[in-house]
Amino acid sequence: MKVAIVAAMKEEVKYFIDKLENYNTKQINNFTFYTGKLYDVELVLVVSGIGKVFAGVLLTTLFDYFDVDLVINVGVAGGFANKTSLGNVIIGKKLFYGDVNLTGINNYQYGQLPNMPRFFTTKSITINKDFPFVIQFGDILTSDTFVSELDLVESIISNHFNDENIIACDMETTAFAQTCYFFNKDFIVIRGISDIIGRENEDLAYNYENLQKASLNSCLVLDYYLSTLKSL
Repeated sequence: MKVAIVAAMKEEVKYFIDKLENYNTKQINNFTFYTGKLYDVELVLVVSGIGKVFAGVLLTTLFDYFDVDLVINVGVAGGFANKTSLGNVIIGKKLFYGDVNLTGINNYQYGQLPNMPRFFTTKSITINKDFPFVIQFGDILTSDTFVSELDLVESIISNHFNDENIIACDMETTAFAQTCYFFNKDFIVIRGISDIIGRENEDLAYNYENLQKASLNSCLVLDYYLSTLKSL
């Protein structure tokens, strides 16, 4: 099995770059691809850049040059205070766009693009290990905005996603998932909570320490999952 690990920022995937055995690098379309092995699993690691367009461009490039069986997005996300906490790890189930609105034509649902489902789903995984942080399974909302206005995102959720279990927001996950859907590739997302939406000016503010902690936690969960792949 060959697995691609993708992240928006290098800080989110450095853990695995440091652990790769005898890795090689290849520069394609301004992306640096790291190839090597971990737990006898062939890996391709790459950083996309922030936002939905970078996510789509990166995976299209990846699929053109590497024959991977599974794509795993690792990194950080913003969470809601009433649903999660800093350092928790979210394993995504249903993935939605929060900034797509074609409801004025052809009876599309909010968040749905033409010829696409309203949401994208992930490959089911099980984590049978205890960690010093909480692992949650839930839904993720993606938009080309660093979500900091709690009232705005809560209004979008209450109006359009009230029946869903949206725990976190980010800027790439659903775009990664849509590209995998288009190319018929399995997709998993594992994100650590680095900030609590609406609390940027309080002690729980988004900062580099929280980013590092959330990135590490998501990588630890992924590390465990990779270690189980040969036995699956």
